[in-house]
Amino acid sequence: MKILLICCLGALALNTSPVRADETPADAKVVSVVGLRDPEWKSYRAMVKGLDTFEAMHQLAPDATLSFKLRAQSKEVSLDGVGLRLVGNDSPIALPIGPDGAFVLPRNQSALDDNAELVLNRRKDSIRWVATVRSPGLPEHVIRLGDQRLSCEVMWAIEKGDVPLLIRGIFSLAGACTSSKIGISFSTPIPTAGATLSDGVRSVPVRLTKDGLRYWPPLWDTSWSNDATITFVALPTPAGAPL
Repeated sequence: MKILLICCLGALALNTSPVRADETPADAKVVSVVGLRDPEWKSYRAMVKGLDTFEAMHQLAPDATLSFKLRAQSKEVSLDGVGLRLVGNDSPIALPIGPDGAFVLPRNQSALDDNAELVLNRRKDSIRWVATVRSPGLPEHVIRLGDQRLSCEVMWAIEKGDVPLLIRGIFSLAGACTSSKIGISFSTPIPTAGATLSDGVRSVPVRLTKDGLRYWPPLWDTSWSNDATITFVALPTPAGAPL
């Protein structure tokens, strides 16, 4: 019997703007991180594994950039005044954050040696850490399948250390991003009424959640090339709603 494991990696949202690893958002601001009990944090070493994976598997999306963003887990959480520091044995390094939550992840060997942490001035589990691979020249409602495959590999490299041992073993053995028995869902780039996967003259509908906010691309199916694209159809604007 075929078993489908659904891995909803919320950090794989795809409506972010590309931020190069060597660029700082022009309007980014540095905000100090004051003391906070049980703050949100991420292992710097785990995040760098994502950078390493992006470089090692860049052939999946040769022209793409990797971006990082912070996203609120609920409407009650605000990113206003959010601050991020790289904390190791040396003095903490404040990292600039754009108004949309975008930030650059620098490479720092000293921080790696110290097993440093990225620490936010927000409560634990109130923020999602988003990593996105995005090729240039595509409209917001179109996603390249190779970008999705690389996004999955980057996020698996970052998140697998936090996955329960049994699930981690199953995913690693099967291939977290390459097995037909593991369903990886992504956030849709726009509120969606439908989505179609196309590759040349071939096209099929893509499975969506009922609310149109998540979808399951066939990452494992190598009959679809990396240059295949997923096109999303926007939900119709309600009558009387402002355009």
